[in-house]
Amino acid sequence: MSVKGDKGGQNIRMILPKFKDIEIYFGCRRVAGKSDFHQPKDIRKKWFIRYNFLVEGEYQRFKVKGGINRFHTVETRFQEAKLLKDSMEFLLTNGYNPVENELESQEMATTDPAELIRQLPIIDGLKWAFEKHSPHIAPKTRTDYNGILLNIYKAITELNYSKLNVDGFKKAHLRAVMDH
Repeated sequence: MSVKGDKGGQNIRMILPKFKDIEIYFGCRRVAGKSDFHQPKDIRKKWFIRYNFLVEGEYQRFKVKGGINRFHTVETRFQEAKLLKDSMEFLLTNGYNPVENELESQEMATTDPAELIRQLPIIDGLKWAFEKHSPHIAPKTRTDYNGILLNIYKAITELNYSKLNVDGFKKAHLRAVMDH
């Protein structure tokens, strides 16, 4: 979506992002300047992910709960909320439209964005997790992880586990991969 303007006889074209301000609501008011980890959290209230999506030239606010409120400790609910936020951001970046509740680039639409991540093939899921967390780790650690992951991808392929999705990949599969 673009907005045209006129500044001193010149045509200005500004591109508006499809979504913005994606954040976790922890059941109480957010404190400006603090990371999600340091935000106050109230387990007694409903948590959700909220974001603004561009609809016909204006941003509308959307909320997604995705089942995060069924967890009863701050730690587990926070982990699930982060996963939901990451998967929601992934979906929005890849063309998800919450107004029409559909993906523009794929046929599958879901009400739980984390489900898309769970249905990825295991190698794609590992790649997604590595790319998602890469900006937060040191360059040397990133290089080490990448080397380890290349061997894990090879073992998964050799053991014929590459067709398993993230949700279907169990601890027994991981043990077999590590033994291999």
